[in-house]
Amino acid sequence: KENAPETEPVQQKTPASGMTLDTLFAKVSACSNCLLSRNRQKSVFGEGVAYPTVLVVGDSPEENDNLTGRIFSGGSGALLDKMLGSINLSRTANCYVANLVKCSTSMGRFPMNDEIASCSGFLQAQIHILKPKYILAMGRTVAQALLKTGEGMGTLHGKWFDYNGIPLMPTYHPDEL
Repeated sequence: KENAPETEPVQQKTPASGMTLDTLFAKVSACSNCLLSRNRQKSVFGEGVAYPTVLVVGDSPEENDNLTGRIFSGGSGALLDKMLGSINLSRTANCYVANLVKCSTSMGRFPMNDEIASCSGFLQAQIHILKPKYILAMGRTVAQALLKTGEGMGTLHGKWFDYNGIPLMPTYHPDEL
């Protein structure tokens, strides 16, 4: 309709906490729970659709992500988008992409257990707000952290697991492919 007022963007709230993705992003941006925050250029919170079919979880932002503030913004992101597209998924249509830790690690190393623990509440809050139908754990570090196991990807890859009532499947990280 002409001259109709624009609608406000939907703010996802959890009934218990009143937390939205916007308020959670503000908390992430101000976080100094671990040393990774010292090198943070921009918070790499995540992106995608509300109430996604699939929540894709990576391990940590890459250096390019740290500069742009966009998750999976480099070559591995292009490969991730192709991987998702091959099974009719997209971060703009039915997925949300997030990381275990929200700040880039130095020189592309995997996040350490204390860094993962420092950020785990943020990912848990994202999962609670987003309510995904499925979780895709990208890489060994993510699968081991979410499933609380020491098993390697050879054992975990391609199998379904339960993560607090949400089906979770570990697969290889685009960087590993």
